[in-house]
Amino acid sequence: MIVRLRLAAVMLAAVGLIAAKPAPAPAPTIYPSKGQSQAKQTKDHQECDRWAVEHTGYDPAYHAPPEQTEGKRAKGGLIGAGAGAIVGGLAGNGAKGAVIGTVVGGVAGGQKQKRENKAKNTTYAQNLDGYHRALSACMSGRGYSVK
Repeated sequence: MIVRLRLAAVMLAAVGLIAAKPAPAPAPTIYPSKGQSQAKQTKDHQECDRWAVEHTGYDPAYHAPPEQTEGKRAKGGLIGAGAGAIVGGLAGNGAKGAVIGTVVGGVAGGQKQKRENKAKNTTYAQNLDGYHRALSACMSGRGYSVK
C-alpha cells in the first residue's frame, strides 16, 4: 500500500513538471496595400504603436510573458506530510499518514500553482490581444492589409 502511494506521489510530481504554459497569440502581419514605401510603413507603424499604447495602456515592449511559479506542489507536499504524520500518529500509523498527507498536500499545492499561473497567463494574453487589435485597427485605417 505504501509503495503504491509513493508511486502515485512521484507520478503526480512528474505530471506537474511536464505542464507547459500556453503560447501567446502571434502578432499581426502587416502588408502595404496601397504601394506605401518601407520608410512610410515604418513611420506609420511607429505612430500606430504609440496610439495603441495610449489607448490600451499596455506596451508590449515593457512586458515580458509572465514567469511561471513553481514549488507550491513541493511546499504543499511538505505541509501535508507534517499534518499527515501528526494525524496518522494519533491514529496509530504516523508513516502512513505522512505518505497520504504528502500526496494530498502535493496535489492541493499543484492545483493552487496551476490556478495562479493560469490567471497570470490570461491577463498577459488579454493585454497583448487588446494592443494587437488597436495596432491592427490603426494600420488598417492607414491603408495597410492586416492579417
